[in-house]
Amino acid sequence: MLARAIYRLPNYLFLDEPTANLDVANSLMITRLIAGMGCTRIAVTHDLEFARAADRLYELRAARLIECDWDELASVEPRDRDTRETPKSRSSSL
Repeated sequence: MLARAIYRLPNYLFLDEPTANLDVANSLMITRLIAGMGCTRIAVTHDLEFARAADRLYELRAARLIECDWDELASVEPRDRDTRETPKSRSSSL
């Protein structure tokens, strides 16, 4: 399905774990391909390398969507992400 979406050159691309279960080489290839498409991309991912290609990053924290920067996201161990405080100024309820 991803190949079909890429082939059609969409204006918007919604992705759910696009690099899940891929080896490193194919994951990097997909990441570069999607990043270079020039369309709006909205993705849900646990892959920090895929997230690095994003223009904006958001993290789901304590049932709130929080805008964050790359340094903030990459510096926290995955097991500690749910225990961080949620800044009120950058969050929105889901």
